[in-house]
Amino acid sequence: MGLINHDEAINAKEALDRGLAAARQGDFGRAIADFTQAIALDPNDAKAYFNRGTAYDDLGDKNQAIADYNQSIKIDPNFSMVYCNRGGAYYSLGEKSKAIADFTQAIALDPKDVLAYNNRGFAYDNLGKHKQAIADFTQAIKLDPNYAAAYYNRGNAYSGLEDYERAIADFNQALEIDPNYIDAYICRGNNYDQLNDIDKALADYNQALEIDPNCADAYGNRGIAYANLGDYENAAKDAQKAHDLGDDTLLEILENGKQSRNSKRRMKKIKFILILVYLTALLALFIAK
Repeated sequence: MGLINHDEAINAKEALDRGLAAARQGDFGRAIADFTQAIALDPNDAKAYFNRGTAYDDLGDKNQAIADYNQSIKIDPNFSMVYCNRGGAYYSLGEKSKAIADFTQAIALDPKDVLAYNNRGFAYDNLGKHKQAIADFTQAIKLDPNYAAAYYNRGNAYSGLEDYERAIADFNQALEIDPNYIDAYICRGNNYDQLNDIDKALADYNQALEIDPNCADAYGNRGIAYANLGDYENAAKDAQKAHDLGDDTLLEILENGKQSRNSKRRMKKIKFILILVYLTALLALFIAK
């Protein structure tokens, strides 16, 4: 790079600062324009590429984000945060092995990077490597005992091992840190359901719906719980409500033959609920005629 005079250096910094301010306000298009100007003024600024990549990432343009992260790493191979962000972008594109490699590199450069441990654990968990995931989530919790997401994610990993009691303990901890953690209520409810404690499962789904009355996932899971109690009328209502809110997850599970963390017992209930939904819809058409 050629010499940069004092005025140019200040302008590059101002452009970078403007971009950061725009990004904080959610104006990612303006942020990208400012970061691009900063890069034009100082092509060797790894932070400018990193921040522009983050803005592209926030807009959902993962490939462009990765291109900027690559350039940032080329300028500064020891910039640990870039590896963590690039890993997240790779994960979003389904390239989980590359994601894990990047999270691992971020940890190597910064062994106290809580987010990198959490993200690598999440990637491991979704590959079915639950024990490795638990190790990473545990390390994240050790570094930050108030990290609710790490407890939540570790709970899901324990659930993947069918260790429902430990899963519930982790969801309890996540909810103690964040009492409005809707996903933690839903997942704790699912684990109570696996233990046949349907009343507690219903209480969790109800709490999730109290926080967000339009939570389709809570309706769908509560419908399964109602079916387990033999309350098929409410089960069908909840399944229909989930469908009305745009969540066809239950139908997709059946179509794709995926069981995820649902037991065979829960899958049978899902099928029954969907049949009830279709019968209810047919009955409504018949009455309308």
